[in-house]
Amino acid sequence: MLIMLSMSSTLLFARVQREAVPTTTDVMSELISMWASERAVTGTSLTLDIASHPEKTWFEASMIAALQARGVSVERATDGARHRVVILDASTRYEPAESADSVLRIVTLRLFEETINADGKRVAVMPIDTIKTRRVDVMSRDNVASTQTDQHPSMRGDVPPPPRDIWDDVLEPVVYVAAAAVTVVLLFTVRSR
Repeated sequence: MLIMLSMSSTLLFARVQREAVPTTTDVMSELISMWASERAVTGTSLTLDIASHPEKTWFEASMIAALQARGVSVERATDGARHRVVILDASTRYEPAESADSVLRIVTLRLFEETINADGKRVAVMPIDTIKTRRVDVMSRDNVASTQTDQHPSMRGDVPPPPRDIWDDVLEPVVYVAAAAVTVVLLFTVRSR
């Protein structure tokens, strides 16, 4: 009974911890959702053209789903009258945080948008960064691997090494050298007797 209770409390803690730190895919989807909320007018239709990008398929599907969830009818097109979206920056990066065992996760989505008429001429250009396109989370270094995905390069980043302290820089090398010196002295002392 005690084992079951401790296991359930451990699972509960792990679940709470996991829900507190969303995955990078969830964060990028949230940024796309915020973009769609700003651009969507319920009951309208939109012809969407996503410019070439290594992860075009994922972003296009996510943008279409987000717009459709807001009542917008969406078609895909690469010519004619359309709303063209260029992904300037879709990335995840990590920076050191105040605490040595934490990092700042910065997920960024920057888009350039333009409306093109049937002749192929720009009708309107949306200003860059008019929508909140960045999210910063403080998270434990231990949670980084579980929140990233190998599937999408924009949702993965390199974690900076933990800061070094006096133990790493001075004491640890001194202990190793002293241990080696003591070993050599003891080896020669024992052999000479």
